[in-house]
Amino acid sequence: MKRKIKILIDIMMFFIFIYLMSYRAGRGLFLHGVFGCVLFALFIIHHLLNIRWYFGLNKGKYNWTRKSFAIIDFILLTDMILMAISSVMMSGSVFSFSPFISTQFARDLHVSSTAWGFIFTALHLGLHTNSAFKKLIRIIKETNKKYLIYTYNFLFFIFLALGVFFFIKSELWKSMFMIPKNIFNSNIIIFYIEYSIITLSICQAFYLFANFANAKK
Repeated sequence: MKRKIKILIDIMMFFIFIYLMSYRAGRGLFLHGVFGCVLFALFIIHHLLNIRWYFGLNKGKYNWTRKSFAIIDFILLTDMILMAISSVMMSGSVFSFSPFISTQFARDLHVSSTAWGFIFTALHLGLHTNSAFKKLIRIIKETNKKYLIYTYNFLFFIFLALGVFFFIKSELWKSMFMIPKNIFNSNIIIFYIEYSIITLSICQAFYLFANFANAKK
């Protein structure tokens, strides 16, 4: 039951996060703030449900995978705190009581931390999906059907290439480094599809990198 709740919360966080990233000026700032609060609340619940992970940090040995988990998760935690702080600094619709004055820096910090948060969220998913990729390719190889292996490899690299294309198209890298970018008013469904493919491609890239790192041992 607890595992199902964790999965449900993770799915909700992912879709809310992408919805928040689709925000454009003049389009429901109050709702954006409310969903931002919901996302941060789910983030806290996510950590509470996984609190045992923190108590086990000083136990056992650290292999490559465990080191990756610790580094990525702590960076993501720090980034989410930055997202929350910058949102309070620049929001007057939801946090009218805030003593902070909205500045361009606060906005740039919020956009940048959100972009980095998306990247590290995808890397966090990559850690969890790494074993799924291994299991899938093992099942396909066990069928001894070459056309399935070729199809898998073809689709794998097609989605990887699409992810790179959509990443460049979205100019997400500009947001990461606080560089002004063009505003695209794409359909929300298209936005979800493109960012889902970017997420998948980051998971794929992590899988390839993990295999390379483990092969070097």
